[in-house]
Amino acid sequence: MISSTEDLPVPTAIQAYPNPTKDVAKVTWTTTVAGDFQWQLMDMNGRVVGQQRGAAIQGEQSLDVDMSHLPNGIYLFRLQSGKEQQTLRLSKCKLRWVATQVVTHLIRIQNQGRKYEQDSRSNAAVSFCAFLEV
Repeated sequence: MISSTEDLPVPTAIQAYPNPTKDVAKVTWTTTVAGDFQWQLMDMNGRVVGQQRGAAIQGEQSLDVDMSHLPNGIYLFRLQSGKEQQTLRLSKCKLRWVATQVVTHLIRIQNQGRKYEQDSRSNAAVSFCAFLEV
């Protein structure tokens, strides 16, 4: 039995930049209709370290996620709207620029000039920061 024909807001293709970040990551997504949403930021132990509720208008959405108070590491950002939810991995690293430059150079050497994927650089930068424990 159909109890409602109301359209629910469905988030599409959430993205974050910069990722890794040293303090604030901007998260963007698009919704098909206006409606309420909720986001949570969790550490890798499943502990909620940030959350917020809000209302979205139809179209492009963005919000800033402040991670400046968190230690370096990998976090899960979960966006829920209606019955739909999407999860995105966010990385925190205080030495983002230095780590990215070092890792970019190392990957270039390793690949001998071949193109490399952004995700590989991001993963390597987080590993580098975790190694330095900065």
